[in-house]
Amino acid sequence: MGNESKKTEHSGAKKGNGAYWGFKKDAKSESNKQRRENGKIELAMELNSHINSSSYREALGRARIQLSHLEDTLENHPAILSDDKAEALDKEAIMNLSGPWLPDSK
Repeated sequence: MGNESKKTEHSGAKKGNGAYWGFKKDAKSESNKQRRENGKIELAMELNSHINSSSYREALGRARIQLSHLEDTLENHPAILSDDKAEALDKEAIMNLSGPWLPDSK
């Protein structure tokens, strides 16, 4: 008799908004997923409010650093030069990093 489980008032959905009917691990998974999505939205809004002309200069400087590193390490690497597809991807990456993507109006 003591080994039988009984349903109590705590074993079902609660009478309120946002109640989750299911296992606790599923509820936590859904809650974490929603929290991460909300965090992404908040972060994007915060970042957009802090973007100014120096942000673009900083991003361009970082792109130039990556471009220099890419050219120094991969452009003349034998594995890249021996594979046409890899060489094309390398050239495309270099072109994208060196392209004029910085807006003039900022």
